[in-house]
Amino acid sequence: MNNQAIVSWNPSEYRYDLHIDGKLKAYSDGHASTRDSHGEGKKTLIQLAKDHGYEVKVNE
Repeated sequence: MNNQAIVSWNPSEYRYDLHIDGKLKAYSDGHASTRDSHGEGKKTLIQLAKDHGYEVKVNE
């Protein structure tokens, strides 16, 4: 799991979470309760992890 980041939808919080080394490091910010409303936040989390050298896995 080294150098791997996981972006996944958190249905109880209505947001995307970014986990690195099994720890929550960031999450999408939005006011709506659908995945579609957080599309830009998801893209931002993926890019953030890539910029820091992590391989990103997306769990839908």
